[in-house]
Amino acid sequence: MRDLYFPQRQDIIWLAAKKSADKKRAAVVISNAGYCAYTGQVICCPVVRQPNAQLLADKMIVPLSASSGIRGCADPLRPFTIKVADTHTWYVAQLGDDAFAQILRLIHCIIA
Repeated sequence: MRDLYFPQRQDIIWLAAKKSADKKRAAVVISNAGYCAYTGQVICCPVVRQPNAQLLADKMIVPLSASSGIRGCADPLRPFTIKVADTHTWYVAQLGDDAFAQILRLIHCIIA
């Protein structure tokens, strides 16, 4: 049995429901470790592989760098939570500081 991985803020991860591990999707973790420790959940932004051209032009989604190993864009307009115990998660890379700051700015604009 593998150790439970607790995703950290700014991690780019693969996730799959334990019941259907063949269907995985990428996400960027936006919550901090304290939230995960307290709730057992993490808040993520999905990574979309074929982004909407208008959202990309308006800078409402954030392209991932090629060095991350994941092609696509983080979509801060659709955050979601996952329960760590119910989900297989794999670390891929850490998102760069500038891209992560852009995600946080977009989320702040939405909720502030």
